[in-house]
Amino acid sequence: MKIEVVGDNLLSNWNHFITGASHHFFHYFEWSSIFKEAYGFEPLYLMVRDDQHRILAVYPLFYTNSLLFGKSLKSFPYHVEGGAVFRADVSNKIPIYEMIISKLLALQNEFKIRNVDIKFADKRVFTTIPEDQIRIYKTYYRYIVNISIGEDKLFESFRQDVRNSVRRAKKFGVRAEVTDRPDSINLFYKIYIFWSKGIGLPGHSELFFRLIWDVFAPKGMAKIVFAYINNEPVAAKLFLIDPSNRYVLQNWGAITDFRLNKYQLNTALHWEEIKWCIANKYKTFDFGVTSEFNRGAQYFKKGWGTKEELIYFCNIGDFSNTKKRDDHNAGRLFRLFWKKMPLSVIKNLGPLILKQGN
Repeated sequence: MKIEVVGDNLLSNWNHFITGASHHFFHYFEWSSIFKEAYGFEPLYLMVRDDQHRILAVYPLFYTNSLLFGKSLKSFPYHVEGGAVFRADVSNKIPIYEMIISKLLALQNEFKIRNVDIKFADKRVFTTIPEDQIRIYKTYYRYIVNISIGEDKLFESFRQDVRNSVRRAKKFGVRAEVTDRPDSINLFYKIYIFWSKGIGLPGHSELFFRLIWDVFAPKGMAKIVFAYINNEPVAAKLFLIDPSNRYVLQNWGAITDFRLNKYQLNTALHWEEIKWCIANKYKTFDFGVTSEFNRGAQYFKKGWGTKEELIYFCNIGDFSNTKKRDDHNAGRLFRLFWKKMPLSVIKNLGPLILKQGN
């Protein structure tokens, strides 16, 4: 077997490979150019081949350089996907995992990086790395529901409070609509900026969302659902659609004012998304990931008849000089500060902060 870093000329080969295997939306090769153009992250996409030049596995990787935290190698910035994708007939994945980890460590040494950030769901990765060279720093849960059973049967599978919330949103007069109009991304970003201020965290740049929209929306692989109160758009979610495996991922949500949640906007948006997916013959709806510490979001997503998948966020490398830190208080103070910032500052400064602290 041979492992190598591949370039843009293999985009079609890469995408053809992953769509024939078990993959996630973030494995599409187009993300390499999106992150490079939006944030300057250098893609180092890895491909494993056998002696007949057949692709056995692929692995997305990015090199980042932060003024705050220095150089990093990340299996995928900002998102929890980015693990290896294997050819469907590969039964023994361990040797390939070992080859990928060895390549990561070689790149770590080449770029003089202390440790490497990897994210994965397959526990077999643990067997390929010495215990003193891997550290779990956070776990996330992904919530997935089978929507192929149809709208009525699916609705009955929801927890009672979720069904009640759907009905209350309708009673409050909340109207939701799925769209892919070219100008939809502009309206989404306006709402997203209010969300960034309200939650107290810096958000992605307008360019980042524009690139996603320009790349995937024309292919029918990106949609936005808006929620309206009195015909005013007050909340939205951007979701990604994978026709190769009939899989839909809900990824970015936004709201103009969190006090409007009393109208059950989040529920209304999700239910409209799911109904659209069912009508268009999609099979799986992914509510996205939730931190192990976010009990409220976990409870909400479990109510939709979902199954839970565990994903590990890990570092590999030398931890002998690494100190454990408690950033809880610092994070809380930053949120209070960020919520007081004018929208213009949030729009322009937020992506810069996000880039440095990715």
